[in-house]
Amino acid sequence: MTESRGLRRLAIAALIAVPIGAGTLAAIDYARRHPENLPWTELDLNRPIGAFTGGKLAALRDEPGLCQQLLADASIAVTALPPRDDGAQCT
Repeated sequence: MTESRGLRRLAIAALIAVPIGAGTLAAIDYARRHPENLPWTELDLNRPIGAFTGGKLAALRDEPGLCQQLLADASIAVTALPPRDDGAQCT
């Protein structure tokens, strides 16, 4: 009776562990194929737009050199405009 209870517990543990392990492997595979959807990966303008692309772009506001480098790496031609000062508004 005790041996049958032990086998039953082992079967239940396997039924729980296998889907969790498969789900974890699927999540890791997805993350490898879609780094644009992860908040900790670096922005790459050659990749598709992801869930965190907007936040990564906003973070470049204080990093003009990095912004220019990302554009150059993506072969995006840009023309810098002089700062504009319309009085009380932001430049």
